[in-house]
Amino acid sequence: MWIWAQRAVLTALVVFAVFVRADGLEEPNYWYDEAITSLRVAGHTERQVAAFAASRPSFPIGELKQFVQVNAQTGMSDTIRSLASEDSQHTPLYYVAARLWALVFGSSVETERALAVLMSLFALAAMYWLCLELFVKTGAFESTLVCWLGVLTMAISPYQVAIAREHREYSMWMLTMTLACAAFLRALRKNTSNAWFLYGAAMAVSLYTHLGSALALAALGAFLLFKERSEEHTSELQSLRHL
Repeated sequence: MWIWAQRAVLTALVVFAVFVRADGLEEPNYWYDEAITSLRVAGHTERQVAAFAASRPSFPIGELKQFVQVNAQTGMSDTIRSLASEDSQHTPLYYVAARLWALVFGSSVETERALAVLMSLFALAAMYWLCLELFVKTGAFESTLVCWLGVLTMAISPYQVAIAREHREYSMWMLTMTLACAAFLRALRKNTSNAWFLYGAAMAVSLYTHLGSALALAALGAFLLFKERSEEHTSELQSLRHL
């Protein structure tokens, strides 16, 4: 009976997480940062929009749509060039992924936001893995219930829901950062070359998603250094005791 109750709760949790993220993606209206993201993804620049507007005394607002629609007139290099020339603080991975997504599924508001929703849902699975490595694999907790509590916290977080419904890179950053942290804990536990390679790859992907990952990289590096120094100090003390 308890197993069926758990499954029912988990199913309800997944349904709720999907619903609050995916319901009515066409609303609210696109705002400035999302529009700029679409502009970059489409391979255009703000200078092009300004030049277009300056060359016409008046025009229907709908004509600006050409600058946010992904099509064959621009390529992946244009997307990267738009970022490099006008928004170089943004790393390109999300924009590249969003362009490929739009080429397959289209450039409507709902479709573009759906990519962020999908990544936010994957981030819930990554949170489960992170909690598993942090609490269960370390022996702090025996039950995986703590993992589901972590997933629940992320699923109902107003901030997580908000960024999951925006055509911006923050859902992808949350996904890649959570994966990188979980991979780091796994590498600490296994201490194999494959495990550290997986962590390095996950962190590299996260860095190419958002430069804020550099802070996490520094923090994890400092933790690793502190851990190794502590182990060396403990080993030295044990050696002295045996003298």
